[in-house]
Amino acid sequence: GVPPMLGWMRGFIKTPWAFALFALLVVSFGVFYSQDPFKGVSGGGFVSVGNREVTQRDVNRETENQIERIREEQKQVITAKEAAQRGLTQQVFQSLVYRNTVLAYADKIGVKASPSAVSNLLQNAPRFKDPLGRLDMNAVRAYANEQKTTWPKLEQDIRDDITFGYIQEAAFGGIKAPEVLVKPMLAYFGEQRTLTVARINEKTLTEPKPPTPEEIKTYYDANKDKFRQPERRRLSVLSYSAKDYVDKVNVTEEQVQAEYTRRIREFSGPESRDIVQFTGKDRATVQNFVDTVKQGNSIEDAVKKVPGIIPVDLTLKPGDLTDKSYNDQVFAVPASMLNQLLGPVKVGESYFAIEIKKITPGAPRPLAEVAPSLRETLRNNAANKMFSDSEESFYDMAGGTSLEEIGKNIGAPIIQLAPVDSNARTHNGLSSSLLLAHPEEARSLFTLGQGQMTDVINSEITDNQTGAKLPARFIFRVDEIVPPAVPPMAEIETDLRNAIMAQKVQEAADKAANSIVAAVKAGTPFAKAAADQKMSVLPGIVVNRAQQQQAISPTVVTGAYDLKQGDIALIRGEGSEPWVVQVDKVEPVSSETQGMIRQQLGQQIEQSLQNSIQEVFFRGVQSVVKPKMNDKAIKAYFDGLTKEEAQ
Repeated sequence: GVPPMLGWMRGFIKTPWAFALFALLVVSFGVFYSQDPFKGVSGGGFVSVGNREVTQRDVNRETENQIERIREEQKQVITAKEAAQRGLTQQVFQSLVYRNTVLAYADKIGVKASPSAVSNLLQNAPRFKDPLGRLDMNAVRAYANEQKTTWPKLEQDIRDDITFGYIQEAAFGGIKAPEVLVKPMLAYFGEQRTLTVARINEKTLTEPKPPTPEEIKTYYDANKDKFRQPERRRLSVLSYSAKDYVDKVNVTEEQVQAEYTRRIREFSGPESRDIVQFTGKDRATVQNFVDTVKQGNSIEDAVKKVPGIIPVDLTLKPGDLTDKSYNDQVFAVPASMLNQLLGPVKVGESYFAIEIKKITPGAPRPLAEVAPSLRETLRNNAANKMFSDSEESFYDMAGGTSLEEIGKNIGAPIIQLAPVDSNARTHNGLSSSLLLAHPEEARSLFTLGQGQMTDVINSEITDNQTGAKLPARFIFRVDEIVPPAVPPMAEIETDLRNAIMAQKVQEAADKAANSIVAAVKAGTPFAKAAADQKMSVLPGIVVNRAQQQQAISPTVVTGAYDLKQGDIALIRGEGSEPWVVQVDKVEPVSSETQGMIRQQLGQQIEQSLQNSIQEVFFRGVQSVVKPKMNDKAIKAYFDGLTKEEAQ
């Protein structure tokens, strides 16, 4: 389908060099100007460049999209404040400024994607094709509506995306890594080291003695901050859905019969279609035939007038045509288009025109067989309507009625949730699925005071029995604000005991590893020193900086490059595991790995070069289109992100 508005930016932010580029843009453009080289902007806009503008609404909308992406991909709910603290909001702002500056430059030099470029993009999107493969503008407008925009605005966004791509490709498409840069990096990343390593195993350590009460108390007093719980909110939620109305619906046999008659085609076997397929030697011949009919000639007369047209009568059932796309097109033609000429349709290297002569329905299933599902559908549809009709009265109640009264009036229960933090997690690390499904509302809960309620939330639930999606409404209330606190020692005694046991294991593992290092330095062979400590030995491991080594931790490989040939040391891997590493040999890159590393390094150098060139390019574009910054509004916006969250 068509990429969502600003889809280029959403993908770009995920790239590994986006952070480096944005750092350069911050330097070259600045989020908060102390000395603005351009004339300021007044009003609510942040940046004005040519006829284009970056507003607070733009930044808010795209930041929300990024927060939603984090929720979907990482299953993590973050607040607007946390997005700003992570630099996400600043990245969004800088990318919007960059995009609009480049587009303003394109406007000035007269570069603009043509309407045909937009049309070609839409025509290549399957969701916008009609049964005969033509562009369906109704589907395009429906998509624009889904994106909460209009077709003219969507068209402009698509043209801007294509135009932006033109400029980017022209500026950076030909960057290649020069050999003078590749060679020294190849020597650095390709340098090979042969290592002997030792690591702990299940026989290395014995289970330490459980901590005494005195040890637990001492550890607790010294490490309270490790166990401090963040602020949480204890919540109540009132929810009701269309399912709550199902039992109130009475479906008559007459209604079931009427629904059966209306949908009889769904319950029938495969229909058959009598068609006439017209072939010609090439597309031009078939197109000439179709045009002749459109000029007012009958199909029969057109066959006589256009040389080379061959009609073939076919009776088909779904699947009879081996080309799936062609088969689907034939059976998607509605009955209202009987005896009309359609096409040309391309199938492989051939072109056809088709005429649907007759549609013969398949035999229907008996009413008694489908009545239960029909009755269920009618009941759910009626329940959905009753739910929809209740919207106005529900909103009226939510305007000033207590949660308990609302629940009593609509017959819906109030559910108490365990206290959750801003990531919708309880003190034991469990997540609230209800809050994870409504990230914006989860964030807004931390702006409310005790006793305050959210606005009405329109959403949906899944019926556990049928799997159907049903519309639903929710209201959350903050019952209690649980401040940050360190739990009493008795409450977390198990966690304390586990932490002390883990610390003792770590100390024992470190002692074993250090004993090997000391023994080898004193002259004991590596294998014997490791055997004395019951640690496993992995000899002859060849590593370099460019390749992932499966046998040992990447952090251990990195640490090994801080050693010289013949050195031995304890290096920590993931989870603070102690590895004993001895560097047996240091040698230049091997011919076997040189080609792969060269290709990989070339890509990295090209990205680095593009970062530098991008900064220069951006400065040059600035000097041409002269962006205007509303420094005061920008600074107030970013300052206010934290202040608003704290209120």
